Amino acid sequence: MRHEADLEGEYPTLVEFDGPDDPDFPQNWKLTLKVWVTFVITILNLIGTIGTSIFGTGKEEFMHAFNISREVAVLGTTLFLVGYIFGFLLFGPLSERFGRKWPLLVGVAMSSIFDLMPVLGKDIATVLIGRFLGGLFGVAPIAVFGGVVSDCWPLVHRGIAMALVVSLVFSGPTFGPIFGGFIMGSPSFNWRWTMWVLVIIGLSVSALCVFVYPETYPPAILRAKARSLRKKTGNRDIRTASDKEGTGLKELTSTYLVRPFLTRKPLINTGVR
Repeated sequence: MRHEADLEGEYPTLVEFDGPDDPDFPQNWKLTLKVWVTFVITILNLIGTIGTSIFGTGKEEFMHAFNISREVAVLGTTLFLVGYIFGFLLFGPLSERFGRKWPLLVGVAMSSIFDLMPVLGKDIATVLIGRFLGGLFGVAPIAVFGGVVSDCWPLVHRGIAMALVVSLVFSGPTFGPIFGGFIMGSPSFNWRWTMWVLVIIGLSVSALCVFVYPETYPPAILRAKARSLRKKTGNRDIRTASDKEGTGLKELTSTYLVRPFLTRKPLINTGVR
């Protein structure tokens, strides 16, 4: 990575990628690492989209457990999808400011935690609210995967990687009833186990990815490099181009949640020269 010197020439003050061939730039990573990143984002998307349909396989038992009509039971799926709609508006912009990794993993983990509400809920309101919140956070992999693929793959190969991820995004709702059918077909499990499976897998995978899944967003990679240099050198003036943006709640809300609906925002400087 290239560093521009300050006035005294003692420490670097601006951290940037050292041209388009910098090995730290995600598109220059080894093929195995790029395949790994694509594989993980694909699995996370599969987990998230299975959640859209697996709940419906236990609908009959769900109706009997709470003595509700079929129309009310369908809300368990409907509200999950409504959460998806609002989740897109949240996680896409957040991934452009804080990077891909943490919004992605926090979304999967929080979705799994809120899936505990249908698992443990004693009343219909708790179950339905949990399904809505599960969808709100569970959409994170879908909202972020396009950015991850674009970060890692050049245009010549991007279409292949995108096709792989998209194919499983649309396969998840198909696999959901299959897996749910196996669960409901077992005499040892009831309808709540359709959610237990998502809780266990979602929390396990997100916890593992904290350690083995890399950040792919170039500005976030540069910010991590700058933090490391500040800690190492003690020079608090080391910054990146994206550090110029405010980090307060008002600035973040205005820039990433409101401005996209009002005007076309220029792309953030990735630091590549």
